[in-house]
Amino acid sequence: MKKGKCLKAFALGVMLLFFSDLSFAASYKKEVLPEDKTEAGETQSRIRLEKVILKTYPFSDPDPVARPGPLYPYFRFHGYSLKGEARTWRMVLMENPYLEIMVAPEIGGKVWGAREKTTGFDFIYWNPVVKFREIALRGPWTSGGIEFNFGLLGHAATTATPVDFLLEENEDGSVSCVVSASDWPSRTRWFVRIRLPRDQAVIETEGFWFNPTPFHHPLYQWMTAAAPVGHDLHFYHPGQYFIGHDGVPGSWPVSPEGRDLSYYRNNNFGGSKSYHLLGEYGEFFAGLWEEKALGYGHFAFYPDKPGMKLWLWSQARDGAIWRDLLTDFPAPQYIEMQTGLLYNQTAAASSYTPFKHAFFSPYHVFHWKEYWFPIKGLKKVVAASPSGALNVEIRNEGRETGAKAASCPENQTSPFAKVKSRDSEAEKEPLGMRNHVSEQQGSRTPENNNPARNKKIFLEFSPVITGEKELKIKINDQIIYQEKMRLRPLVLWQKEFEVPQTENLAVIIGAGEIEWRSDEASRSILHRPVRSPEDFDWSSAEGRFLMGEELARQRRFSEAFLAYQDCLKKEPSHVRALTRLAELELRANRLKEALELARRVLMIDAYDPEANFIYGVINRLLGNLADALDGLSWASRSLDFRSGAFTEMAEIYFLKGDFWRAREFLRRALKAEPENMASRELEIIILRKEGKKEEARAKIKEALEIEPLNHLARFEDYLLEPEEKKKEHFLQFITSELPHETFLELALRYERLGLLREAITLLELGPEHPLIDLTLAYLLREIDGTRSRYFLTRALTGDEKRELRNQDRTRSYQARIDSLPFFSPEATLKSQAEIQPENLPSTFILNESGQNPAIFSSSHASFVPVFPFRQEMIASLNWARNEQPHWKLNYWLALVFWNLGRNQEAQELFLACGNEPDSEAFYLTRAHFLMSQGKEEEASADLKRARELKPQDWRAVHLLINYFERKGEDKLALELAREIYPLYPENSALILDLARNLLRNGRLQEMLSFFTKIVILPYEGAWEGHDLYRQANLLMAAQAMARAKWSEARRFLRQARSWPENLGSGRPYQPDERIELYLEGLIYEKQKRRQQALSCWQKIVAGWQDELSQPSLVNLISALAWKKLGNLDKASSLREQWVNRWPQWEPLRWAGAIFAEDYDEAQRVVQNWLEKYKKKSLWNLAEADHHWPLFVEIFKLIKEGK
Repeated sequence: MKKGKCLKAFALGVMLLFFSDLSFAASYKKEVLPEDKTEAGETQSRIRLEKVILKTYPFSDPDPVARPGPLYPYFRFHGYSLKGEARTWRMVLMENPYLEIMVAPEIGGKVWGAREKTTGFDFIYWNPVVKFREIALRGPWTSGGIEFNFGLLGHAATTATPVDFLLEENEDGSVSCVVSASDWPSRTRWFVRIRLPRDQAVIETEGFWFNPTPFHHPLYQWMTAAAPVGHDLHFYHPGQYFIGHDGVPGSWPVSPEGRDLSYYRNNNFGGSKSYHLLGEYGEFFAGLWEEKALGYGHFAFYPDKPGMKLWLWSQARDGAIWRDLLTDFPAPQYIEMQTGLLYNQTAAASSYTPFKHAFFSPYHVFHWKEYWFPIKGLKKVVAASPSGALNVEIRNEGRETGAKAASCPENQTSPFAKVKSRDSEAEKEPLGMRNHVSEQQGSRTPENNNPARNKKIFLEFSPVITGEKELKIKINDQIIYQEKMRLRPLVLWQKEFEVPQTENLAVIIGAGEIEWRSDEASRSILHRPVRSPEDFDWSSAEGRFLMGEELARQRRFSEAFLAYQDCLKKEPSHVRALTRLAELELRANRLKEALELARRVLMIDAYDPEANFIYGVINRLLGNLADALDGLSWASRSLDFRSGAFTEMAEIYFLKGDFWRAREFLRRALKAEPENMASRELEIIILRKEGKKEEARAKIKEALEIEPLNHLARFEDYLLEPEEKKKEHFLQFITSELPHETFLELALRYERLGLLREAITLLELGPEHPLIDLTLAYLLREIDGTRSRYFLTRALTGDEKRELRNQDRTRSYQARIDSLPFFSPEATLKSQAEIQPENLPSTFILNESGQNPAIFSSSHASFVPVFPFRQEMIASLNWARNEQPHWKLNYWLALVFWNLGRNQEAQELFLACGNEPDSEAFYLTRAHFLMSQGKEEEASADLKRARELKPQDWRAVHLLINYFERKGEDKLALELAREIYPLYPENSALILDLARNLLRNGRLQEMLSFFTKIVILPYEGAWEGHDLYRQANLLMAAQAMARAKWSEARRFLRQARSWPENLGSGRPYQPDERIELYLEGLIYEKQKRRQQALSCWQKIVAGWQDELSQPSLVNLISALAWKKLGNLDKASSLREQWVNRWPQWEPLRWAGAIFAEDYDEAQRVVQNWLEKYKKKSLWNLAEADHHWPLFVEIFKLIKEGK
């Protein structure tokens, strides 16, 4: 594809960077103006796939331990690099005359960055490096761009790994990149089409998410965009208040203290901020860097995306450290502007507020569009749409006031306005070009013969489209002026008008697309409640049901099961709880139990739609097809279940060979939900089975127009015409991280429909994987026994000769990916000697034909997990266990049962494996399971066995260290930590293991010395490294105090207050230093420096509000400070409030004894706790309050000092 002028300039600029050793972000700011002619025939968008070399800080070390739960079958990565290296990435480059965009299909499919070309300004943060850090659900994450999060919570499981993708050149001259993936725990699938129009400065993201299952799943989708920070950054985000992740509301945009939080610079307090904004029916938000008159804008219809969030890192070093961790200097810090399907990203505490989690219903679809665009030339925004951003200024007698949703109205009523063009001012504008007034001067109402004076409004519109829009100005809903605005992208349109009044003034652009009104009452203020009733009883039947709902919406199914059972104990006929329990039993594949629960609901209400739907699905799986059709028929009367019920009915009739009825119910399913892809897929299959090839191709085309990366549709196209070209066309679009899961999902879909030969054909095209081989063996069991036995043996033992695979054909999928640049977390340069990362610019582009052999690497990821999780695998695994008993089959089936919550059956299978396995990953997995069941001693034996098999495996040693810590075997733990750390000197978990056990063994100086030599790469929210450093210094200070070494003690207290950033944390605005101040005050007391001591006590009581919502022992220091100040009433009151909340909590009983200076009682509390919990030591951060062992040691030393 021919490259545009701007991308040639881009490549030239990068080459210059290569030789000048300047950073990409700092240097590439080339001034490029749009062409003067922007009619339809003279603009175009371009798209191409390039090999881009970026300085990369890679991730590695995938966890081989299966961990069934909310994220399974995904796994975490534990390796992160301190050093950058050159990596080649496949990137999609998109541009038109106004914008350039880069999309990263190998890094979650995110928009890597977006740039406005006339100024070179990155209105979507463009990270010059790929710097993976441990932030996402699976660990690795990169900042910047626009990230697509579907699934459960946080930064999604697919955010750092390859996704499926395709490029589109559209008939309207626009270009698109479609990225897609499945969320495997829910088996839902999504795509985002990133579209760049040919003549607009807009990025359109079209989101699509489909639940093809009969189950409810968590509803979580957030687009996470980023923009660079600036002291002049002003947020125009609608709302009256914000809520946090916990659902607790706060004031927006002005805080109770009077801070205008809509300015970035005014957020220079506290920690990092999550502002989920609500309280106003808003469709747009924007941010402007006022000094530059540049900004970003976003638009989405409110029903599609009601959630709006701003994320701001703390402006203290605890947030600023993350700029250094996530990018390279001089790239700036960033903020995130996010959009969601719900009001907030819900944490557990939010369940007790109105802002709960939500369900994604069976066979439902979410399909929406969002628009992201630059703003140029404006310093304020009052409204925006996909056409651009508007500012209105009201100018009265020489004064200018910026208009937001309301302005300062005037009491004039003349129904006309006088217009002045602003050509002279436009000529002075330094940023790009401003549009002169339209050639037509516009039309006034007939009454405009007597213009009022000194009532002026000034309109500025930053368009992002090419074309015309009608402008109307109204007063009291009467048009006083209108004209056609001729617009060009990013060419500022502006005019000044004289108006008779500013009350009831309206500015309307387009057919109501943008509408701004001057009166406060026009704001779309919402009155939705934001607090739960205080008298709601969470222990009631309804309360326990709601808690079950919340747990199920987080995939915490075992806990949800117990909550629903609690509900039924209180109200045995609670219909919704019975229905949800039936669904959970169905999910666990306990069909008889599920059926009994569904029948109990139908005994109460024969027409309950949800119970009928579950009843129908259960009976289908049991083979009771008449009962299944009966239940689904009643469920179809509900809009919520109509499309899904008709789809299930169509599949039943298909299985029965009744295509006539199958087609009828597919028609009904698609009438209810035209984008139900399960129905569309079956429609294609029926046409192929009937030999109607042309109709089938037409339906395939329709399906791909809705879901461009629907793999089943492309496979059906291959089955219609089994040619090599069609096969390659199917295979080339499967580029996601776990391709074997894609093939298994498609094959099991065919098996569900009784189409075994199609499933076999598909799997034979797939990658080599034990679960694919196992499934092939099962499907072939009654078709070809020889090949079935071969594949089963292959699944268990491997077969290097591949003698019977594909009946002597090569494995097509494997051949395909071997020929492509393929992402590998562990890939390295082919020749480090030829080119070194420090000599590279941050970004370097290889053209389509020019691969640089010294840099390009295309090796495969070496880790392929075997983590079965689907219900359907139970049948194949049980069959295989009967055919060829093997520990792997027991192990894999145990994983399935564990994932389904059938822990007793999982335990039996795990134990049946005995000590036969020769895989350390097996023993680590079984140990993890046994620990989850409270069988720690049995788990420790597996940990030791894992270490025997692989002595240098850090995970086994790490878990053994933790085990010995819990047992109080501190010396053994330290011995292991010393042994393993030198083998993995950059492993943060092992660094902390060694440091913690040096502390626990009293080797404080050695620990502090150790901390000067290491670097901890933290996860988001990491605190352990600094906490251990602080504890060691506080203990050293207390030891010095016991010896009356006051100067030495103060030196350690100064160190305790410091925040060495190599330990993974930066200093917050106001760290809690009550302990340091208390010890410092005691030192001054000993030195008879009464005033300095009083100052310390006063700082304690004035500087930190006592946190009584948590039983934190630090509150003891506040109580002791009040006591030192002579205010015994305040001290005793604080202690009583605190202790009365948690009267049985041992650390508080100990604190009470310390407060009373009864050290013997304090020691008895400690001893009783150790005996009660069978512990040898308090030193465990996971037990009780992690301050407790520190305080026990400190106050013991204080007593000795006395």
